[in-house]
Amino acid sequence: MQRAAQASEAQARSVDAEGYHRSAVERSRKLGPAEQSDALLGLGAFLQRQLRFSESLAPLDESLEKAGVAVMPPS
Repeated sequence: MQRAAQASEAQARSVDAEGYHRSAVERSRKLGPAEQSDALLGLGAFLQRQLRFSESLAPLDESLEKAGVAVMPPS
C-alpha cells in the first residue's frame, strides 16, 4: 500500500495517495507495533507534505508511541 501511495503522490494524485496511506494504517492494525508505526509515520509525513500540519499530529504521535512499544515492550 505504501508504494502505491508514494506512486500516487509522485503523480500529484493526493486524494488517491491519502487513501492508500489510510488503508496502509488500517491493514497494519493486524500486524505488530513496528509495522503500525511505519504506516502511521507514512500518513503523518504525507499530511505534512500537504501542509495539513494539525491533522498530521495524531498519526505522528501514535507512530512514536508504537515505535516505543516496538523497541521496549512492556515488562
